[in-house]
Amino acid sequence: MLIGIKLTARDLRLLDDLYRNTLLSMDQIRHIHFPALARPTVQNRLGKLKRAGLIAPRRIGTVLYQNRPKIIGVVYQVTRRGLGILQEGALESIRDEPMRINTAALSHDLLLTDVLRALAIRFSDRKAMHGRLIPMTNVCNMRVPDAVILGENGSPAVAIELELTAKSDRRYREIISQYRISPVYPKVLYIVGRDEIAAKIKSKIIGHKIDPTRLCPSTGKFYFVRLDALLSQPGTVQITNGNIELVA
Repeated sequence: MLIGIKLTARDLRLLDDLYRNTLLSMDQIRHIHFPALARPTVQNRLGKLKRAGLIAPRRIGTVLYQNRPKIIGVVYQVTRRGLGILQEGALESIRDEPMRINTAALSHDLLLTDVLRALAIRFSDRKAMHGRLIPMTNVCNMRVPDAVILGENGSPAVAIELELTAKSDRRYREIISQYRISPVYPKVLYIVGRDEIAAKIKSKIIGHKIDPTRLCPSTGKFYFVRLDALLSQPGTVQITNGNIELVA
């Protein structure tokens, strides 16, 4: 029983959002759930949810956000008690423990929240899921993507990889090989921070070095889009494999 607070539909949507995205910054919460309210009003409501034991804040400093320093201040997570509220009457399995925050990947995780919202606009008839929510029985011995877009039957249709910095050639060869033989992910979408990262990945897919300023052959099941283009124009941005547009 909750003391001192009566949960609203918006509170429940916020708890669900915190669960599905693992964490949200104060700015993201305001933009998504309290768009017309002043910051003190939002802070007051979040304070009540915190005192009820449903959410937990964590103060952090400045992180690189889209390659620029940004003061985040506070991020929020749903607590074990908050998860218990979500489990009541849920139509799907809800985990019992909050996910751990990886401070080294904080910028990546916050951007992934924005990416999932942009993809929800781009593929409005599909559901996107954070990779950490994928049941492990479905990904045993396979790569776990950052996120997935689900198909009509609820099975993974597109694996999402958010690449803000380039990995080694060897690592890309391993990941591409895993996806090529995977029956679980028929398509893979790379969302890249820079064209040079896309060029590096494409060269490993095609088998030879390519010029990032020129067109390259089709990359098959692998599709690409720039992060800044996706976030700025999610409804119209082109997402292709060099030949055809991505259809989820």
